[in-house]
Amino acid sequence: MEKIKELIRNNPRLLPFSLIAFVILVYYHFRGGLSIFNPGYVNWLIENDELATAFYSFGYFRYEPWGFPIGKIGSYFYPL
Repeated sequence: MEKIKELIRNNPRLLPFSLIAFVILVYYHFRGGLSIFNPGYVNWLIENDELATAFYSFGYFRYEPWGFPIGKIGSYFYPL
């Protein structure tokens, strides 16, 4: 606790910034939940058809090795 008091004493602009950040976090918590800060939360992508297509395509493309033609996805077997 002493370290926090010393930090605030040495940086007087830190306290208002911290209070504003805390108020914003509380607002987000009550408005829609803190899951918006979780990088693994992708439900908002899947709800929209166009974004879902891009998300699934990225899932195939992200582990592909570099090669030509650029953008070729070898693990996507189309047509079956």
